[in-house]
Amino acid sequence: MEILGGRQRVTPSNNKPLKPNPQSWLDRGPYHWGWCKYTHGPKAPRSHFDHVTKKLVLNMDHYCPWMFNVVGYANYRYFVLFLIYVTIA
Repeated sequence: MEILGGRQRVTPSNNKPLKPNPQSWLDRGPYHWGWCKYTHGPKAPRSHFDHVTKKLVLNMDHYCPWMFNVVGYANYRYFVLFLIYVTIA
C-alpha cells in the first residue's frame, strides 16, 4: 500500500502501481471519456447534454433560439458569421 497525495493506493502482487480512478472532475485529464447519465452512453471530453435537442453536443457553447440550434463545435463558425451579418445589416 502506498500513500500518494494523502490517498492510499493498493498495488497488486506484481508491484505495478494502479492507475488512480478519477472520481472528481478535478482529477480527470483533458482526454478522459465519461458516461452520460441522460443518454446512457459514452460522453466525449468537453461535451454536454442539451435538454432542448436531447443530444450530446461536443464543445457546447449555448442554445441559440434565433438559429433554433445549439452552438457547438460543428457550427460555431456559422454562429459567428450570423452575428457579423446581423451587425452589418
